[in-house]
Amino acid sequence: MTQESAEVLGLWNIAAAQPGRIALIAPSGREVSYRELAGLADRYAGGLRALGLRPGDAVVSLLPNCVEAVAFSFAAAQSGLYLVTVDWHLAVPDIAHVLIDSEAKAFVAGRRFAESARLAADAASLPVAARFSVGEIEGFKSVAWLGAAGIRRPGDRTAGAALCSDSSAAAPHLGVRSALAGDDHGVVAPHTAGFFGLFGLAPHGAHVHLAGLPLYRFEALDFLTASVQLGHRVVLMDGWDAAEALRLIERHRVTHSRLSPALFDRLLALPEAIRSRYDLSSLRRIVHGPEPCSPELEQRMAAWWGPVFTDYRSATEGGPIAGAALADDAADRDRHSDLIPG
Repeated sequence: MTQESAEVLGLWNIAAAQPGRIALIAPSGREVSYRELAGLADRYAGGLRALGLRPGDAVVSLLPNCVEAVAFSFAAAQSGLYLVTVDWHLAVPDIAHVLIDSEAKAFVAGRRFAESARLAADAASLPVAARFSVGEIEGFKSVAWLGAAGIRRPGDRTAGAALCSDSSAAAPHLGVRSALAGDDHGVVAPHTAGFFGLFGLAPHGAHVHLAGLPLYRFEALDFLTASVQLGHRVVLMDGWDAAEALRLIERHRVTHSRLSPALFDRLLALPEAIRSRYDLSSLRRIVHGPEPCSPELEQRMAAWWGPVFTDYRSATEGGPIAGAALADDAADRDRHSDLIPG
């Protein structure tokens, strides 16, 4: 890598400068280049524009962790669209409500969720022309149809945004629609590199991100897309398997990940023979959010993986973020948390 190419940021810019550079390792193990990922995002974006979608419209996805889900998110992001990622665990009436409440102009779903997707689309009276699938779903067109006629990237790219939905069973219909800034999504915002810089993760380098959380969670999707934008390779998991995660960390020399305390519990529950089998020395930073996490749990993970853990808080509304590395004493860690403008 030349010094000039090392300074290039953003999916499309890296695809132009280093088209063969690997952006993603799919759950199947297939390597996806920056050129392929950017091309898929452009095809989907062009296809959505050809359907009549315009900046400010909403698209809904009900997808497993897959390459198409990542490409669809980049397509929405460069088209000025609101992207609503639906929790796989929602009941059909709740998915239908999301489609109606977001005024979805397009819906893409995975074959794994075929029945829920079809019933929800019918309940929401979503036009057949707005239904797309990864894999076969009755009444849905293949997502490969988007852009199949040679339609490419929109000429007037503008950044979209996440339309956040609370997918909890208690309140599945709440949402916040933030205003669109009108920026070019091809330009990486300074705060993207700045946020990762808080964790000691500079652009490019040998950084490899493990994406183990479901991508319907916006913090998981944000960490993945930011990693791609910053030139970090991403290893994508289709569902969490603790032993498989350890294998992938060793195999791909993973440097960072956004995990959760629940996943820490599953890792620690592995037999010692499995836990000690893999070389995890490549890890540099494991980040988790404000989910309840006992000091004991953090200490047990740190005793195993080393002092690589950092938590962040107060990020829900995009305001000040409090970040804290794991110290020897939980109280000491809290005393040394610094408020950092988000």
